[in-house]
Amino acid sequence: ACFNCKHRHYKCFFTSHGLDILSLMQSVANCLVGEYDFRNLCKLDPGKQIANFHRCVVRSQIIPVSQDKQAYVFNDLVGSTFLYHQVRHIMAVLFRVLVGTGVEQPSIISALMNRSSPESQLSLVDRKHEYQMADALLLMLWDCAYADSDVTWQTDDDGAESSTGSDLYHQLHSIHQRSLIHTTLDEHFLLAATQYHAPPPQYFPFSQIGVTRHTLPRSNLGREWVLGVPLGAGTYKRSAKCTPLLDRKRLDRVDVANERWCIDRRTHADIYHRRRRRRGAVEFKVICNLVSTNLPSLCSS
Repeated sequence: ACFNCKHRHYKCFFTSHGLDILSLMQSVANCLVGEYDFRNLCKLDPGKQIANFHRCVVRSQIIPVSQDKQAYVFNDLVGSTFLYHQVRHIMAVLFRVLVGTGVEQPSIISALMNRSSPESQLSLVDRKHEYQMADALLLMLWDCAYADSDVTWQTDDDGAESSTGSDLYHQLHSIHQRSLIHTTLDEHFLLAATQYHAPPPQYFPFSQIGVTRHTLPRSNLGREWVLGVPLGAGTYKRSAKCTPLLDRKRLDRVDVANERWCIDRRTHADIYHRRRRRRGAVEFKVICNLVSTNLPSLCSS
């Protein structure tokens, strides 16, 4: 089923807190459409020995899922195949590292995908930089498409409601109602906490606050503020410095990482076989000693 899939459709849900949704993030989402090199937007798995990192994204857009526009969905991320953690790395660039927060310019995505762009002044990237991918909670594999000849879909013949209350609609409705209660409780707790604990200064997104990473004000004690860079799903990467992505440490090239994995595998295999041969020699020696010790008594009997 995995190899017969025609395309996969991912949705990523997130809130607009600290993000410049309409201008910065949507422009980057549009840049993803097409076939490009995503080696810098995935997690390298040398065990698979992948050499081709070109993948095709058919559609990519960001739309609000609520009327107040506090929640958004990175919708219609559709492609034939995706690399390991590719979508979570794309989301990290979209709103964590760091386009949505205004730390990086939208042209960073062209450099990471080794895509030449006339408006981009950034050099192409042959090795992935170190950065944390987005939280897993926001990611949803929404749909998979197959040819009619590859699969046969089966549904329940009985359209009547289940008397046990275990049908799909009632289960999802129950989950939704409980989630609303949890959301309301959390909102009340947050409002109660703000009466005694003032919220920290909000500097994201830079494009709307009017500051840059070079003009961030200091605290009353003269220290740099610890910034909470969003990772999605209410999680943050706390850091006092906003190091540009292209200035961060780079990982090994793909061919180097793949070759090192092969060498390590051969080394581990050699060690395993040497241990097996050594163990077999020891066992054979023990058997020979037992035979030589017990052979005279066996012959005399």
